[in-house]
Amino acid sequence: KQRAKIDKAETVRALAAMYIENWQKPRNRTWKAAEHSLNQALVKPLGSYQIKDVTRRDLIRVLDGKHRRTMACVQKFFRWTVERGV
Repeated sequence: KQRAKIDKAETVRALAAMYIENWQKPRNRTWKAAEHSLNQALVKPLGSYQIKDVTRRDLIRVLDGKHRRTMACVQKFFRWTVERGV
């Protein structure tokens, strides 16, 4: 069931929302800060991209100079997507 949801939600925006809902909220009391960081750093500039089309160059462009907490949040998001085979 989870895999079917992920297959339908292949944009960065949709997967970020799933990540916040399914991973951050149940495990992290500061999930709102993580949501804000992810939205500002990744969803705003790349939200309409298909996750498979995001390149290293895109990430360098949007994350250059960001705070390390923001970078850690983005890293966790991508680790979560990889663990689910996206």
